[in-house]
Amino acid sequence: LMDYATALHCCELKEFPDIAEIMLLGLRSGRLLAYPVVTTSSITELNPLSSVSIHNSTISKAMYSEFLNGVVTASWDTSIKITNLEAGVTVKTLGGYNNPNGHSKSIYSFDWCPDLKLIASCGSERTVFVWNPHMSNPVFKLEGHASSLVDVRFNKDQLITVSTDRLIKVFDVRTFNCLQTFGDN
Repeated sequence: LMDYATALHCCELKEFPDIAEIMLLGLRSGRLLAYPVVTTSSITELNPLSSVSIHNSTISKAMYSEFLNGVVTASWDTSIKITNLEAGVTVKTLGGYNNPNGHSKSIYSFDWCPDLKLIASCGSERTVFVWNPHMSNPVFKLEGHASSLVDVRFNKDQLITVSTDRLIKVFDVRTFNCLQTFGDN
């Protein structure tokens, strides 16, 4: 059976300085592939620059962070991992099945805020987990949604969450208070 891509991210990676842009593909198997973005149509077959098995389940999102010196991935296996592609090594795991302080269900999305140096993640649970990427446990948990969360985004000092019941909440990251709730009636 073919392993389908479930996450896509394009970026520049300093690990591959000769290539202008890299496409990251997260797969259902938990493997992450990195391909060069090609601008010519003469190439018929392209081999990955890197192929690393990172998670035990579907990778739901992948993003490169220069500050973290690696690719950040989230998975249905309840973990977020920071991986150095050049070495093919996971350098940090946030949460996971063996960590009772993190997600206990699938993670659908996350966002990295380079200004605040925080990661926010969400998924099947109705909770947003806020992480310091250098610690294995979350630094804060935001609650208040009645349904699973599908996305989370930083916007300066705010954190915006979206749930399956079409509610959007805006939190102040400095106080973690909910500033606004609105939705589609």
